[in-house]
Amino acid sequence: MIIAIPSSGRATRQTTWANLPPSIAAQTHVFVYERERPAYKAVNSSMHLKSVPAHIQGIGAKRQFILEEARKCGVTKVVMLDDDLTFAVRRKDRPQLFTTPVDADIELMFEDIKINLSHLAHVGVSPREGANRNPFEKLLMNTRPSRILGYRVDILEQENISFGDMNLMEDFYISLSLLTRGHDTANLNWIVQNQQGSNTSGGCSQYRTMERQAEASLALHKKFPAFVKVVTKQTKTAWGGQERTDVIISWKKARASFNAIKC
Repeated sequence: MIIAIPSSGRATRQTTWANLPPSIAAQTHVFVYERERPAYKAVNSSMHLKSVPAHIQGIGAKRQFILEEARKCGVTKVVMLDDDLTFAVRRKDRPQLFTTPVDADIELMFEDIKINLSHLAHVGVSPREGANRNPFEKLLMNTRPSRILGYRVDILEQENISFGDMNLMEDFYISLSLLTRGHDTANLNWIVQNQQGSNTSGGCSQYRTMERQAEASLALHKKFPAFVKVVTKQTKTAWGGQERTDVIISWKKARASFNAIKC
């Protein structure tokens, strides 16, 4: 399994990398543009860097590039992590609450992703936001992908599903494509991930504008009109607290639609 962190403009802020145990960091590749390699290397010479060609623009295209690199190596399982993540594990006495994980927890998280990718097309990790509401299930089926994205490369290839079809909301597009074709997805729920802030400097914020966010929302609705509703939401921190165009997605309805068609 390939562990990849796509990154750009954040050489000095590699939060995910800093939170990985040494055993996992040794297996992890950070995918950056060639022009950024010196900056990343200067901050951490032990970081395993992989160059992304300059013509690969946007997170969708970069994720597809990572999948293609895995395919060239004959690897069928890939997990991609945002570069600004922290982790928390459920407390055994009160599972609706969380505590700081030890290295063994993070190692088990990747092993659990790998095992579940043996029979599922996509496996991620639940976000900490709202995770207190469903504290007992170890695995949540057919729900929202978020920030940690594990995929079966061979299944995406067989279904002709590409990240390149969307530059934003590409993770939603991939999951909906899989679900509506009868493939189950899952999120680990005994451990969660969190993000320090949405649309912070670097990364997707270099090109994700309010206008592009709206375009992506409408494009996703057009591709999956029965399962994607376009809405207006109040942004709490990003874009100066302005209202943004976003989506509400019926994940389980999308998966059920395949069975309904088969009947």
